[in-house]
Amino acid sequence: MSTDKRNEGGKPLSNNVDAGSRQPVVELKRTAVYTPSGSVESQSPPLKTTVSDAAGGADPSVQTVADAALPELRYAMGQLHAEGGIGQVWLARDTQLDREVAIKTLRPELLEHSQLRKRFIQEARITGQLEHPGIVPVHELVGAAGSAAPFYSMRFVRGRTLAEAATDYHRKRLAGEEELLGLVALLNAFVTVCNTVAYAHSRGVIHRDLKGDNVLLGDFGEVFVLDWGIAKVLGTSEDAADARPVSHALPSKPVQTIEGQIVGTPAYMAPEQTEGRSARIDSRADIYGLGAILYEILTGRPPFVGSNTVEVLAMVMRDAPVPPSQIWPDVPRTIEAACLRALSKKPADRQDSAAALGLEIQTWQEVQRRQAEEELRRSRERFELAVRGSQDGLWDWDLLTNEVFFSPRWKSIIGYEDHELPNHLDEWEQRLHPDERERVLSANYAHINGTTSHYEYEYRLRHKDGSYRWILARGVALRDADGKAYRMAGSHVDITAWKQMAHNLETVRRQYRAVVESVPCGILVVDPHGNIRDFNAQAAQALGVTGEQLAGASLIDLCRRARGEDGSPADAGAIRVLLRTDAEPEPRGLVLVFGTDGGIPNRVALEARPMDGCDAADQSDTMIIIHSA
Repeated sequence: MSTDKRNEGGKPLSNNVDAGSRQPVVELKRTAVYTPSGSVESQSPPLKTTVSDAAGGADPSVQTVADAALPELRYAMGQLHAEGGIGQVWLARDTQLDREVAIKTLRPELLEHSQLRKRFIQEARITGQLEHPGIVPVHELVGAAGSAAPFYSMRFVRGRTLAEAATDYHRKRLAGEEELLGLVALLNAFVTVCNTVAYAHSRGVIHRDLKGDNVLLGDFGEVFVLDWGIAKVLGTSEDAADARPVSHALPSKPVQTIEGQIVGTPAYMAPEQTEGRSARIDSRADIYGLGAILYEILTGRPPFVGSNTVEVLAMVMRDAPVPPSQIWPDVPRTIEAACLRALSKKPADRQDSAAALGLEIQTWQEVQRRQAEEELRRSRERFELAVRGSQDGLWDWDLLTNEVFFSPRWKSIIGYEDHELPNHLDEWEQRLHPDERERVLSANYAHINGTTSHYEYEYRLRHKDGSYRWILARGVALRDADGKAYRMAGSHVDITAWKQMAHNLETVRRQYRAVVESVPCGILVVDPHGNIRDFNAQAAQALGVTGEQLAGASLIDLCRRARGEDGSPADAGAIRVLLRTDAEPEPRGLVLVFGTDGGIPNRVALEARPMDGCDAADQSDTMIIIHSA
């Protein structure tokens, strides 16, 4: 057994198998390696990949049906789950462990291609020996002598591809239904892909077919890099499948994998891959593939789109990709720069490693997180200052969790210190006045259910001392895309003093009205322009009009119906003098004769008295006292 120590990460990869053994050579022990600093680190076992031909064309390092104790009895085959360039994936059940597994087989029409059989077995070995959370574990590899088909079993993961997730994200974005953390989730998955590829590179393996369709996002947060079928172990000579083109036509779709001299998927492959010179391809080709995946995350499409494979290959060699920001203007510029650098035509211009590319994305995410936290801290400070400085009591109700927040001022309005009153909804509800409780609760839920456009009500809450305080409550509900309320917040204002003042004013008003209506003379209250603002019934009777005619009428217009004592028309100038509050402090009078419905003249005296209440004399109201002359 020989080892090759020319690989990344200082972890040697072996590419030979023990020809005298019927079992796969897998060293389970770990060895101690002394580093130049003198420390000791644990080293992963060497990776074995090369498949040797034995007599009859069978691979002696792969279990046969006999060695595996009739494995076909172990797996209950189900339906076909997916198909690729050379393989098929079936859903099956492992009857020994009673679990769901995936079985990968060669496509039936390719069983006679010895080189593809070798590639298939190599894929199983590479996948099985790359033990990383981002690579689907292989449980068992089974080969058969003669014409029987090799297969291997592996973990079955339910989910969707990264390409599907990116397409769905941009479809929702364009429809205005963008998920809040949609891009964040895709970028997190991308970082995991970078770390998985970095691990493979540290074991000397390059994937050579990285694309969104080869990344699976599990239903429970898993991220797996799939399809290592055309992976290459650095430092080894390519097998004949790469040395000579396999007799297959180029795929009609640029997103399908090409087998043969040109290895990879045209829309995602690096320019150097299009030349078909495997010896020149290294880990930087995978960095290009990662850049293509990132481009797809940012735009919902591959870097190059054409009508056929030849056109796309020409674009890969010749054209620069359209900057993602021209497709989606909101693309973060830092992420766009990292993406375009990874897609550089020259390998030397790309990031140094897959880990470095992943770190660029992580660094941007961390900067964004810290900026968001700082803005949140500032917003919280502003909110706390507003809460402390406001005389309004603030409340916030999470309708999904039923959690509620009452500000210290909210609690102090009803006589409590902050620590004395828990933040529970029933602390509010149980303090509602019994006469108003049902009305207030109904109003609350009417707004939550969307039957009212706003929430503003006055009601009473019980104070700590047992009395009730009048509250003006305002609030607004936040709603999701379906119009369902998920949060409600607002304020409480103590309006007890206002209510008391209003009560006092109403009392005074009633007393004033009682006096005005009880006096035997007519009374008018007139503004400086002569408009009647108030009157009693006696005034309407004295002037020969109804109350409806008097309300809001102009005294000057009314007096045009009257005559002076000498029978001449009433002098409008004299009436204006009567209304002047700055003429002299003494009362002013005027005698006019008004007609009545019965035709009997009604001779009345109008006496003007200024009313206090305004500093500017010409803006004060005037009281006109009317009595028979």
